[in-house]
Amino acid sequence: MATKFIKNGAKVVITDILHQLGQDAAVELRPNATFVSCDVTRESDISDAVDFTVSKHGRLDIMYNNGIVGNSPPRIVDLDMTEFDRIMSINVQGVVVGIKHAARFMMPRHSGCILCTGSVTVLMGGLSPPEYSISKGASLGSSNQLWPRCESMAFRLIASRRSPFRPRL
Repeated sequence: MATKFIKNGAKVVITDILHQLGQDAAVELRPNATFVSCDVTRESDISDAVDFTVSKHGRLDIMYNNGIVGNSPPRIVDLDMTEFDRIMSINVQGVVVGIKHAARFMMPRHSGCILCTGSVTVLMGGLSPPEYSISKGASLGSSNQLWPRCESMAFRLIASRRSPFRPRL
């Protein structure tokens, strides 16, 4: 996704807990990309990443807000609820906190776009680990519920569902 934004003239700040992967991506995309370590289960990390972006680039135009983790046992009776809570914290709470902190800078400018990705697997069972699909459904629902609270018609919050299928042409 960073490559697509850069090809369209954007400066990109890549955030992740995978330090080496993030740094390698930023190096590959230089001079238009920077890496910042960010654990989306920590609100302060998200806030700091957004603050860094605005400090470095003067503003935040687009927030690509995508938590993506899921790991499931084959049977529901074996589901580890601690792991479930971790996944919900990343895929749902991380997205909500991302919206919150991006909106701090976008709402006063009456400008900006927050892209929150979901998954078509929320509509069809068995295509992905259940806690992943559950969390993506909650993420989309959260995005839809937060949109009216953004208080600016020029500011956009977009929730999308990505499909695991390639269309046949």
